[in-house]
Amino acid sequence: MVRGGKRFEERHEVISLALLPFLLVDDEFGDLAFVAAGVVSHHRELSVLRQIYPPTDPSMDLEDGARRLLDTIDSQTLALMWDLAATELIPAARERGLLESHWKPQIIAPALDDYPTWFVAAIRRCLTLVERLAKQAVGTASQARACCFLRGLVLLADHAGSADETFRELPALRSCEEMIAAIKVRPEALYEHQRASGRATGNVLLVAPTGSGKTESALLWAAARKRSGFPPLFYVLPYQASLNAMRFRLGTLLGERSVVLQHSRALQALYRQLLEKGYAKDAARAVAFRERALARLCTAPVRATTPYQLLRAAYQLPGHAALWTDAAGATFVMDEIHAYEPERLGMLLETVNHLTRELGGWLLVMSATMPTVLKAELQDAVGDFAFVGATPETTAAFRRHRLRLTDDDLLSDRALNEIAAATKADKAVLVVADTVARAQRLYERLSEPGRLAANAAVHLLHSRFCGRDRFATEALVAKAVGTQMAVKEPIVLVATQVVEVSLDVDFDILFSDPAPLEALIQRFGRVNRTRRLETADVVVATNVSAARPIYTESLVDATLRLLRLAKGSTIDDSMIQTWLDLLYSGAFAVEWRDAVREARRGFRRDVLDSMEVFDASPELARKFDEMFDGCEVLPLSLEHEYRSLAAEEPLSASELLVPLSYRQLAALYRQRRVARLNDGIPVVNVAYDQRSGLSLTANAPDGI
Repeated sequence: MVRGGKRFEERHEVISLALLPFLLVDDEFGDLAFVAAGVVSHHRELSVLRQIYPPTDPSMDLEDGARRLLDTIDSQTLALMWDLAATELIPAARERGLLESHWKPQIIAPALDDYPTWFVAAIRRCLTLVERLAKQAVGTASQARACCFLRGLVLLADHAGSADETFRELPALRSCEEMIAAIKVRPEALYEHQRASGRATGNVLLVAPTGSGKTESALLWAAARKRSGFPPLFYVLPYQASLNAMRFRLGTLLGERSVVLQHSRALQALYRQLLEKGYAKDAARAVAFRERALARLCTAPVRATTPYQLLRAAYQLPGHAALWTDAAGATFVMDEIHAYEPERLGMLLETVNHLTRELGGWLLVMSATMPTVLKAELQDAVGDFAFVGATPETTAAFRRHRLRLTDDDLLSDRALNEIAAATKADKAVLVVADTVARAQRLYERLSEPGRLAANAAVHLLHSRFCGRDRFATEALVAKAVGTQMAVKEPIVLVATQVVEVSLDVDFDILFSDPAPLEALIQRFGRVNRTRRLETADVVVATNVSAARPIYTESLVDATLRLLRLAKGSTIDDSMIQTWLDLLYSGAFAVEWRDAVREARRGFRRDVLDSMEVFDASPELARKFDEMFDGCEVLPLSLEHEYRSLAAEEPLSASELLVPLSYRQLAALYRQRRVARLNDGIPVVNVAYDQRSGLSLTANAPDGI
């Protein structure tokens, strides 16, 4: 078939079963069923094999001769199978220490003229044992885990072996001393919470100010784990943009080949990062594909990943046994846990419950602040935590924001004039709107001739840019106000919530629409991040209508009531912690907790406890797909360029796609503003340009 011959229709792993009963003749420990399961399931799900070889298939009946299977193999091939097993495979396995020293295979090869009978009988026996094993595992947690790990180990080894890869150890994870040397920090310069993280022996909840070295704390904690083998470190973040930056940072600290990126658009992110490093397009494309393939092999010691990659295992997508096996006994660092709404948070908590209590994993959760009610839910899910917090002195040292409130809408002339005045004072200004439409309108007003200082550039950033234009804007902003830039340029960045997680920037002043407290905290964190200034103003508008319909109005109202009590004050994380506990109290706390726990119970019942072994679940896969309200579309104005790039530079072509929700796409369908390319990509008849992004309120100039 490889050389162009006709397709080989039978499954080689099923044919391989014919050898097993004659290698395990006595089978005193009942190993045959497990060995057969590992062999037969290492490529295809059991349900797929049932379709090809159904138990009642006449071709599997001995009396009918099983002609279909028997026609695939002749006597010479059969003799070669035995020879390989006896003279090469078993000695090689013994040489590598994979067989117990006292075990001696009793290979009984029947006479070749009798092979039709024993060939089919051996396969049928093995398939029957595998089916019985799969049924026994249903409802028996220990048996199900054993079967999961069996298949997972075979899958991981098969894929790594085919790629000539090994499961690698990261020396920096052997001890805190080696990690300190790897990340190049002076031991005497460590904060106390960083030292405490390195001393902690169990699961940890770390609360420390933004910019106080929580990532280094997490790495020291991971290095202090006592482990056997090379269990990986999973660095888990909710947003792809955060992960892209974290992968770059960890790769710089720990070595590029030690850290892989795992999310749905990792290939495009890697490609863009390589281009920015100066790679030629062909070289960047080759390296990006290679790194994505490496990430799928699960051989690298550190993974920058989203929780949804872990949920792929829970929802029994193809290969889920390998994902669970890879995660067993691993170390997990979870950041930005505040970002999940109650239903997703419940699913995540039950996943870490499974990972830590049932699969032997270890967990560190870190945050700048954390409501007490969330802390209680974490403890309920995972068990006892060691609490590690910044000292009062450290918290006080990171007091860097002065809170101001304004009754003016950010689109009012008075607010726009204040923003302009900040640019004329050579300040770098961040303006955050709650919706894309408001952000686009603010950008238009601030771009009016003469509005800003002559040397001040204004940029717009939101979720409805194509990847190419968004990356370009982020690069410009990072060059102007990145945390590593000693001198900040006068600039205005108008953004939506994407700025809360995507950029390592350091502005001089913030103007923000109203939002829930957690969102505002993230926005504050983009200002005076490196404590260049004694304090920096963070200005919050109080017009709640600006937050509709994005946020719950009662939650925004409650946030503003708390902020009014501190108006004009210099705030720190201890004050914010108090505010969070006040917000998450009373009826709201009960409602929130009930929603989280109901999500946990439902996820455990419908997903984790419904695990099938040696198989995937199409029904759970459908539910997994339903969790994501998002797709990618191609603006009409970019269609010609996309078609030109698609054949020669597909990664560059994919950078022209724009994220959109299914609800928004459905509305465009109803308005007859959608067509489709041959590859299925929706082309939308809406206005788009590289400065403003996609506008859902205006047609493209030429129509479809």
